[in-house]
Amino acid sequence: MKLRTRFLCIFSLLSLVSTAQPEWSPAVRAERDTAWLKDSLHLDPAKLQKSYTLSVAYHTSKDKAKQTGGKNKDKNVRKLEQARDADFKKLLTKEQFARFYRREQMARKREKIKYDNQHRPY
Repeated sequence: MKLRTRFLCIFSLLSLVSTAQPEWSPAVRAERDTAWLKDSLHLDPAKLQKSYTLSVAYHTSKDKAKQTGGKNKDKNVRKLEQARDADFKKLLTKEQFARFYRREQMARKREKIKYDNQHRPY
């Protein structure tokens, strides 16, 4: 009986740990964004550095806006997204920006979907 109880305790602890989603730092998210830009849009090193700087600033501001909460949280996040899009529109060519913007729109749609614990897509 003790072995079975221990097994159940370990299993339940492992299941709790596996469902927790990590919160990535702004720098890590910016690195992932920059890697996608490098692989998909084939940016030169100068543009990659500029995009990394823009992404870190955006993710840091977005985290602050989400933490402050309040009535205007969603409005503030939308303003940040629009500012980021405008900055990247200046940085990228028309074709590159179109691909970037499509990716961002898909990510924003996924972010708005609310999932319960049983039906997460990942």
